[in-house]
Amino acid sequence: MTYLFILIISTFILFFIRLSLKKGRLIVEKPSSLKRKIHNQDVSRLGGLVFISLILLLFKIENILTYNFLLFCYVIFLIGIFEDLITNISKYIRLILLIFAILYFTITNSFIINSFENDVLSYLVSSTLIVSLAFTSLGLLICINGFNFIDGLNGLLLGNAVLILSFFAYYSAGISYETTFLCICAIIAIIPLFVINIVEGKVLTGDGGAYFLGSLIGCLSVQMANSGALNEFEVAAIIFYPTMEIIFTGIRRLLRRKNPFKPDSMHLHTLLFLYISENKFLRNKKINTNYINSLSSSIILFFLILLFIIRDLVSSIIHPFVFILFLVLIYCIAYAILSLKHNKIEMKK
Repeated sequence: MTYLFILIISTFILFFIRLSLKKGRLIVEKPSSLKRKIHNQDVSRLGGLVFISLILLLFKIENILTYNFLLFCYVIFLIGIFEDLITNISKYIRLILLIFAILYFTITNSFIINSFENDVLSYLVSSTLIVSLAFTSLGLLICINGFNFIDGLNGLLLGNAVLILSFFAYYSAGISYETTFLCICAIIAIIPLFVINIVEGKVLTGDGGAYFLGSLIGCLSVQMANSGALNEFEVAAIIFYPTMEIIFTGIRRLLRRKNPFKPDSMHLHTLLFLYISENKFLRNKKINTNYINSLSSSIILFFLILLFIIRDLVSSIIHPFVFILFLVLIYCIAYAILSLKHNKIEMKK
């Protein structure tokens, strides 16, 4: 019954947002005002409101730590939703608020990763409580911002979240009922937004939704490691894409002597979108930009599914850390190819 209620509430909220967008109410952004120039229609950034439906879980969850981290996710959600509503909150202020909220949560709940299979990591991270708290807090901050970084194409963030939550639900089954239950409920809340987002792209997840999913998956990642459902490297491999995106972007901007906090259009998903947009066949056919947006997202999601399946097949013969190195290599190769093609296209213009 809980699943049905979440689906109904999420769908109703989405219907209300979609109707308000059609009538020009609530928060509507014109293509010219969007930070990302890969949408060519009026959109709403309030799609993250669908996660209000998960408040029902606060009356179902018995584990106090799970209860507290769900409350924490809503605090992070509020930081993001204020940006969606006001649209001009300084990124530095948001970063400070995120850091403060994360530190308060991890310290007051002693929310740390306490299970490491790797002896070196166990020694380095678990040596003192301060180091453990700092490591976990940094991980949550990276996860939250990483999910916000990949919210650039229709369905990309939401599709990746569904994949991660599906794996968490599968591996936590039989170990932690509440973790499995929470994952399934989150997937149900995502599905209506994912469908409308990837089909027409008029309702975006927004910072509120991205922050909520990033904090939720970050907290679940800690629980998965602590419960023994997955080890730390297996969790890292599953949440690889959003975390790699923010780490790689930060390094790339610093190497180019650019402000690491200043947005640009050089993300992997953006480069793929630009490359597909320049395809002569699609240009001659005058394919809608929204279609190219969703197509680009679908390509990335397809490869993520493929990599997830490969990870599962080789998990018994290849160490998860080695597989992470393989993922890093794949990401860097894909980025290098798309970056070179982008530069060639720019030179021809």
